[in-house]
Amino acid sequence: MSDSEIHQTILLKEITVDYTPEVCTHTLETNEITVLYDERGGSRWRTKTRYQYRTFGAKMKCPDGNTNEGDKSQDEIDFEFLGNNKGVVQTNHYADGSGSKEQIHELGFDCSDGFHDYEIKWSKDYIEWSVDGKIIRRDDNEEGVEFPEKAMFLYASIWDASGINEGEWTGIYEGDDAPYACMYKDVRVPLLTAVAAGEETQKIHQTVLLKGIYVEFNPEACTHKMEAETNEISVVFDERCGSNWRSKAEYRYGTFGAKIKCPTGDTTGLNFNFRVASPMHYRPIHSIGFNFLGNNKRSIRTNAYVTTTDNSREQVHELGFDCSEGFHDYEIKWSEDLIGWLIDGKVIRRYAREENPNKFPRKVMSLRGMVWNASRVQAGKWAGYYTGNDAPYVYTMKDVRVPLLTEVPDSSDDPEEEWMIYKLLED
Repeated sequence: MSDSEIHQTILLKEITVDYTPEVCTHTLETNEITVLYDERGGSRWRTKTRYQYRTFGAKMKCPDGNTNEGDKSQDEIDFEFLGNNKGVVQTNHYADGSGSKEQIHELGFDCSDGFHDYEIKWSKDYIEWSVDGKIIRRDDNEEGVEFPEKAMFLYASIWDASGINEGEWTGIYEGDDAPYACMYKDVRVPLLTAVAAGEETQKIHQTVLLKGIYVEFNPEACTHKMEAETNEISVVFDERCGSNWRSKAEYRYGTFGAKIKCPTGDTTGLNFNFRVASPMHYRPIHSIGFNFLGNNKRSIRTNAYVTTTDNSREQVHELGFDCSEGFHDYEIKWSEDLIGWLIDGKVIRRYAREENPNKFPRKVMSLRGMVWNASRVQAGKWAGYYTGNDAPYVYTMKDVRVPLLTEVPDSSDDPEEEWMIYKLLED
């Protein structure tokens, strides 16, 4: 992919307002976002999607009048307009909360006199800041120097920074001319990572091999081999029960796949699954998956749901082979409007959002694989009753694929912090 393709952009269509929504307006007709600062304080808006690398920009007009004002491990790249000097802009970047790379640039104009174009180009190798098409700063990624690499939202905010350095940074806020309006128009975000852009379906469904997993329980029963020859995840079910792994990153839309071989022997009562799903502790659960039932190795079940109890969309499909006799390729294609399930490249099912908009999965989700004893589901009518005559049973997934463009890195193993991530990303 060429550098010019990487840095293609589209206009931002949707935002989320993190606080004080009454002072932030988004007018789609004029493609304009306005944030006020008055006695209610300021506000902050952000994109609904995180991005990794590429280009971000907007035409901006800072407020008129006397605007003097005042997760520690974040990555950040920014423009900062300081209320006590409208003829300059500050640039900076952080990695894991480490900054101190501030630079001040003379603009040659008053940033409140009219709209000017501000742009950030971010790649694995460099960051460039431009004003009205002219590069004002470039920082290269140098070995041994912290460099932003986490997926990030595009943010914009107005806040009282009077307390920073005892007012030396922006001055002390007085508010003589309040309210103050900062205006953003023609906000641009990356073309290739905007997962809601329907015309980018083909690019959305590009994949890469999964590199990192968390094992949520019984880690001794789950192995992940990263050698090029194997690239394999195996889950064992024996007297220790099974295990459950998930990707370290979350995704919204994209393609997920793997070559899968189910265990041989009498696996009655067991369920082997491959699915994308939101956390169990944050209801309602959203999920899309394949379910292999141990009592019938020549069929598979597909499902997509927005709760834990509604199985009305579960379907049974004849495989035409025994899923334990060798590896076959299973794939889930998930977009804003359509889900497709494929086996060995053949579509076995499609589910369109228009069929039931309120029951169509749309949360950010992790890719997951699991083996568990499902004997009690429907009093044994679903998977049968487990006997364990041939234990241990080994469920193997190799060449596991995840979306290339929509990765949202998970920042913590802590359940409470994870819940906050999903709360933040939920539309």
